[in-house]
Amino acid sequence: MRVGGIVQRNLKGANGMKTMLARDVATGREIPSCQPLGSGAISCKLDANGLADAAVVASRAIKLHVDLLVINKFSKQEASGRGLRDEFC
Repeated sequence: MRVGGIVQRNLKGANGMKTMLARDVATGREIPSCQPLGSGAISCKLDANGLADAAVVASRAIKLHVDLLVINKFSKQEASGRGLRDEFC
């Protein structure tokens, strides 16, 4: 079975800061998807460039007609018409 797509991986660094990676399920490649805004940040830490790279991975899996497609959602982004919304449709 051929599997493709993207999943989110949450990590906690040695300094205690949380970060996110988008992982290509076919290759294991990890794409940074979190901006390092610092511990006092209250805005969204999602990195638009990382999310765009994740969209390319998902689109590639769709074009390859994989047997199982996994796409992680980034709720606020898809709700506003961005994120991986195109890949869901």
